[in-house]
Amino acid sequence: MLRFPNPGSDISAFVRTFQALFGALRHEDTGEITWLEEFSEEHAIRVTDGVKRIQAIITKKSQGEPTSNKRKCTSCRLRLQCDVFR
Repeated sequence: MLRFPNPGSDISAFVRTFQALFGALRHEDTGEITWLEEFSEEHAIRVTDGVKRIQAIITKKSQGEPTSNKRKCTSCRLRLQCDVFR
């Protein structure tokens, strides 16, 4: 699955795709809403910027940003194109 810098960004990407007005996270066990945010133009810009950044990495027009948590690299779909992983 494609991941963005934080869970809110993942949700914003889904909201942008499906033209929803709100993004929310529910607790897996209780179903209780743990995060709710109205979708704004700022969210749309962040999602678009994130997608453009990922496209640039895939097409090798730019390099990925290093992470201090190397466990993220293990399951990353972009690790074969990423100099940080090697």
